[in-house]
Amino acid sequence: MAVYGNWSEFSAAVKDMDDGINRGEFLKKARHATIKNPEILPDNEVGRAFAFAQAFGLAPEHMACPSCDEEYVLLRGKRGECGERLIWRGPRHDGGCDDCNGEQPSAANMPFFDGTRTGHWMDKLDCLVMWLADYIHKTTIFELSHIDHKVIDAWLLAFRERTSDWYDLICPTSNKKLWAPDSGVRKRPAARPAPKRAPAMKVAQQKKKPPRKVSKKFANQVKKTIGKRVLVADESFLNKNKPGKLNKAARPKKDQIWIWGAVLQGKARTHFMFRILEHPADAKDGNPRGHKEMLDNLNMLNVGKGDIFVSDKWGATISPAKAIRHQKGLAQSTLRHEVVNHDDGEIVNAKGFTTNAIESKWGILKRWLKSKYGGKLPNYKDRVKWRYAINEYQARCYYYVPLSKGLRIFAIA
Repeated sequence: MAVYGNWSEFSAAVKDMDDGINRGEFLKKARHATIKNPEILPDNEVGRAFAFAQAFGLAPEHMACPSCDEEYVLLRGKRGECGERLIWRGPRHDGGCDDCNGEQPSAANMPFFDGTRTGHWMDKLDCLVMWLADYIHKTTIFELSHIDHKVIDAWLLAFRERTSDWYDLICPTSNKKLWAPDSGVRKRPAARPAPKRAPAMKVAQQKKKPPRKVSKKFANQVKKTIGKRVLVADESFLNKNKPGKLNKAARPKKDQIWIWGAVLQGKARTHFMFRILEHPADAKDGNPRGHKEMLDNLNMLNVGKGDIFVSDKWGATISPAKAIRHQKGLAQSTLRHEVVNHDDGEIVNAKGFTTNAIESKWGILKRWLKSKYGGKLPNYKDRVKWRYAINEYQARCYYYVPLSKGLRIFAIA
């Protein structure tokens, strides 16, 4: 438990939380801290939560009248049903204007704590710290077992919503850097150093391992991709199994949520993209709005000369691949499109290309979603929750930031 002389020392200590921050440090430095000489703010969880929020921009440090610029004063109000009250008191008869004279707005009327009772301010910050650390849903509920799980779920949903909006805002700019033509170009593997010889006396005791055999097919495939980007794309239906949920024509239904994704082979951990298809049936049929949506997805990958594009035989991907080649004036030899026919049970095509990179990414995403949603995936009709979940996962993988920078996403605009 940390002990501070005043609130200035407390703010300076919590601002130092940067790389390597964990919940243990938050509990030690913020939640269970002690202030020896508290002045205005009370030395309890409400006061520490408000000071912590001020340190990271979640609450205003000062408040002024928009008409006359007179400063408000932060005071402790009368204790109400929701616990401790903090108010901003406007100037009295000695100054101010008609808009601020005698006004006493509540400090709880701020974006982050809006609608949260003061007794739960520290709990909400604790929930945010666990969410930033990617705690699973069950652990978060267990650590905050004194609060109704519905309240915690509402907080988590608000965190996802804010992060999703932030990701949508920076996505167009960041994708240009992420999918730059020189990113992920496969290089020739470096030569292995010669193994060190053991002393002469121990040579007879060691068993020689047989050399590792590499198939010619794989070796040739690696040689052909050196100096090129290999982009692997596929579609998925994460909230239900594909077989049995499609009609005889294998067309997506209107109430299904289809996700189209692509990864950069060799960098699938960070270089990937997921897009929720707005018109999957139109994309399969090649209708204009579906075709345009898929073409926009390929343009976001910055597919260009020298790249190799790998996908299955889904019609919604085949047609835009041809269109983008025609759009950029490229031939089959300069922008190759390798097709893996899954309908015939093909896993690796004749030239050695496969879609396993994106298929494994679907499995990772699915397991992560279940851990975040308490073992269940979002409802198959809830397009909003699916957008929040997909954007949150991409934001975590692309822009993993320390706690202080993560909290800035929720700061007051």
